[in-house]
Amino acid sequence: MNTRKKVMVVSIFSMVIALFSPLIYQNIQLASKSITIPKPKKVVVYNNGKNKAIYEGNKNFDKILKLICERINSTDSLKKVSNSENKNLLLDEVNQAKNSWRCIELVYDNPTSFKLNLNNDAEEQVKIKKAFFLISAEATLDFGIDMIYGEDEYTSRLVSIKTEDKIMLSLLRIIEQELL
Repeated sequence: MNTRKKVMVVSIFSMVIALFSPLIYQNIQLASKSITIPKPKKVVVYNNGKNKAIYEGNKNFDKILKLICERINSTDSLKKVSNSENKNLLLDEVNQAKNSWRCIELVYDNPTSFKLNLNNDAEEQVKIKKAFFLISAEATLDFGIDMIYGEDEYTSRLVSIKTEDKIMLSLLRIIEQELL
């Protein structure tokens, strides 16, 4: 290649990098804002009324937390928190799900703070003592899409969290392993 062609190729390559570097930087920034849910005292898995508490020494404890974090982090930009729901209805919904379907509940000793990034806006500080996830209702691919949580009992809901099949099927396998 002659010198002129080399200079032209390098110039074009430099312009492409300069043009796309803001997009690359923005994606790196968004990726670095991942949500990490705090480690609970215990994780309770439910399957049609049966339940089992899982503690930190159990091999599935960290797997469940990792999958829950992946699930919250992969949620689309339409995530919304609803704080004004009827607390009694939320509690009834959670109790019905525990007795009827496959679910996971994170339980903390005391209300624990963590940050949610919603819609790429400012982080929102929330406190949780319990966090509840319906994993699957009647059919295997009938996945729950909300996280119901509260500082004491259940008072709030994070709606439209991601139900990627791979994550949800992994959570279902863990529930089945634990409740055999």
